[in-house]
Amino acid sequence: KNDYDTEEVKGTFLNGVTVIEPSNDLCQKVYKLVQAHKIPASSVYYIDPTNPDTKNINILRGPVDKVAEVFAMVIQGLSESNNAFFEQAQRNHLKQHIYLLKLHNPQKDVTFDDLISMYDDVERVHRMHKLLKIQVEKLYDFVQSGAASRDQKNEYQIIKGIDEWFNNTICEKTDFQGEPAVYKSGKYRGQPMHYDREEEYVKGLRNILKDLASNVLIRRVLFGKSDFDFDIHLEQGGILLVNTAKGELADLSNVLGKFVLLSMQNAVFRREPNVSPYHHIIVDEFPDYGTPSSPINAVA
Repeated sequence: KNDYDTEEVKGTFLNGVTVIEPSNDLCQKVYKLVQAHKIPASSVYYIDPTNPDTKNINILRGPVDKVAEVFAMVIQGLSESNNAFFEQAQRNHLKQHIYLLKLHNPQKDVTFDDLISMYDDVERVHRMHKLLKIQVEKLYDFVQSGAASRDQKNEYQIIKGIDEWFNNTICEKTDFQGEPAVYKSGKYRGQPMHYDREEEYVKGLRNILKDLASNVLIRRVLFGKSDFDFDIHLEQGGILLVNTAKGELADLSNVLGKFVLLSMQNAVFRREPNVSPYHHIIVDEFPDYGTPSSPINAVA
């Protein structure tokens, strides 16, 4: 039909289902229904941490502002700090690092491992910052040319702010004589040493990230590259099954559920209104994964 992309046609069809649940029971039942109805395997994406051959998602894919906010919300939920200052410091520190990771080389497909590496190696952060400065200079020249749109000017202001934050946060170390300290050995031998001025405020954040990175089941589903795209999933349709494996992952089960639910939620808000087809999201044990920003009509 010529009017397929309209509210009257496309906007009245169901094109997919997403299931998030903690025990794999519901996912297995839905998967058997999918097979019985001969839905193509290419339309089914099954995430199961207990399966060594499971598919995974790259939660760093997507618009940088949305990715940073999702990460901050999920990690904040794991923090045990009751100090508002430390909470805000960790949240801001994480978001700044995600912005740097995704903006220092816009063509690079970054992953969770890349983020972990930044927190393990301050010199890696410093090198990324130098690459970001090249992007800042390019955007500055473009803005000065008068050809930049309003959004591009705003993009420049954002990336300039990231640059300034790292100027103030990643600093050169000095020795007792006030001279620049250099590495005496290792891969950075002979190069200046740097340190993170906010390191003492983000120890809890580093511990959380290390906990995630050291869990084999979490690594199966949240680390590494992936072709899965939440926007395409909603537009083209399909079945997304997510077992958060509460029995095996305990509290970390909520991390997987929150990452998927928040990523889906943001993708829903990016869709074209009215004409987009329906897509059911079914969440068992919703309170474990929901956040204050979650739609109140979510299925629990």
